[in-house]
Amino acid sequence: MTPSLPCRRRTRRIAAAVAGLAVVLGTAVTATALANRTPTFITGTIVLADGSAPTRAQVTAYKPARYGYLDGYTYRDSAQVEADGSFSLQLTAGSAPVRLEFSSGRGMIAYYASADPDHLVSTIRLGDDVDISGGGTLDLGTITLPVGGTVKGSIPGRTSGQILDAGSGGPVRGFYARGSSSGPVWSSGKGLLAGTYTLEFGADSAFTPYIHQYLGGVPATKGLGAAQTFGVEDSMETRRDITRLISGGVMSGRLLDSRGRAMAGCTVRAYDPEGVDPTRESTPATRTGAFRIPGLATGRYVVAANGGGTCAGGEAFLGRDGLVRKRSQAITVRIATGGNRSLGVLRMPRR
Repeated sequence: MTPSLPCRRRTRRIAAAVAGLAVVLGTAVTATALANRTPTFITGTIVLADGSAPTRAQVTAYKPARYGYLDGYTYRDSAQVEADGSFSLQLTAGSAPVRLEFSSGRGMIAYYASADPDHLVSTIRLGDDVDISGGGTLDLGTITLPVGGTVKGSIPGRTSGQILDAGSGGPVRGFYARGSSSGPVWSSGKGLLAGTYTLEFGADSAFTPYIHQYLGGVPATKGLGAAQTFGVEDSMETRRDITRLISGGVMSGRLLDSRGRAMAGCTVRAYDPEGVDPTRESTPATRTGAFRIPGLATGRYVVAANGGGTCAGGEAFLGRDGLVRKRSQAITVRIATGGNRSLGVLRMPRR
């Protein structure tokens, strides 16, 4: 049935009105989008306290992130510092505030801006937000990077670690012990702000034989306040030789799939139910399914077989009668520092 002429006219008027509204809304959205893309230029000049040129210096902006890799922050943008020390970092306005990192590029530790323009801090956690919502140019003036101190030392075994600010607990710089004729040695590089620090070991390596611990052989479960500390002075070298690290307990076993075949390359994890000790992951299972989870401090752990990714079977937890699918049915396994605990044969349950 063909619509009447008045009906067709009303339909055309409604369509024209909707089209006009779409144009208006589209213009408003476009104007808002363009306003939010107005750039903010952060400018300034970097100088080094010892008078040397800031060769390969860099300014980096970080934004807050739920799973940020830098203490809750993730990379936003960066700019190289010119030969004369000047820099111009362009960021899009209308977004979250940023925290600025300054690095001299000579192996020195990075510094972060604080509310006091004459005072830099060594961890991003202690820095202050920079508001970039207004657009335009934000000139920071002259920023002097201190020469700072250097920390070097030796460790009885190759492992990774990091320097922590003794007050805030924030990580300042990581290191990995490398071999030499005199044994494993490590160095922080240059640029530690004068202050008080401690060392942390075994927190970020799945394969370390050492428990998570602080300087002085203090288990991290006792808290940062129990750690030994040391002072750093500007333009001075401090040496900290580590004579002993605490070896952790080891869990071991064999990982098989639901048909009894070895799950080579797959891993098993040990979780601390209290969240105090970092999660430890096993070495990849061998062709026979054998695995080891090293570096465990004294305590109880939830054991989980990781069959995800390239390994079929999903994730399963150690229960009273073997691996189970439900986390609520998992049991905890106790182990002592330096001890060995066999978990036997772990067979992935059927889906």
